[in-house]
Amino acid sequence: MRSMRLLRDFAVLLACVGLILPRSLGAQTIEFDGTRSTVDVVLSAEGQLHGQVIDSQGHPVDEALVGLRSHGRQVAVATTGTDGRFTVYELRGGLYEVATEHGNTTVRIWAPSTAPPAAQQSLMVVSGPNVVRGAFSCCSCVRALANPWVLALIATAAIAIPLALDDDDEPASL
Repeated sequence: MRSMRLLRDFAVLLACVGLILPRSLGAQTIEFDGTRSTVDVVLSAEGQLHGQVIDSQGHPVDEALVGLRSHGRQVAVATTGTDGRFTVYELRGGLYEVATEHGNTTVRIWAPSTAPPAAQQSLMVVSGPNVVRGAFSCCSCVRALANPWVLALIATAAIAIPLALDDDDEPASL
């Protein structure tokens, strides 16, 4: 009987700890900047990346700095012309982060002979304040249920709460 009470107390303690820890240990941090999808772009035959920076209204942004990073280090910097266009020379295929003053995007750059048919010939970068509509619902419970820590907490609580409330530990009297 004592071991059952100890087990019940441990389950209650585990459930209480589970209520506190999921956000700090298991929750995913989502940094939403509105441009996190990967874009496939093919290099020109000379190994050049061509692109254009536009604002949120679709107008070209002149004299905008465009930086390319690969594996955490800066590999190239370009400046747009009056038409918002830029060219980066001597690139290899790979995964790059293309950043402007107001945003960034992830780009998978392909050599001309290896590019998939859907790869774009030129990169379009939208620069401007990020407008995110509908990113979060009024109740974030739906998103929280996808977290495995939350699911484990629910299962633990479903077991621990009935055990804690059970009054059948007393010996039955005849």
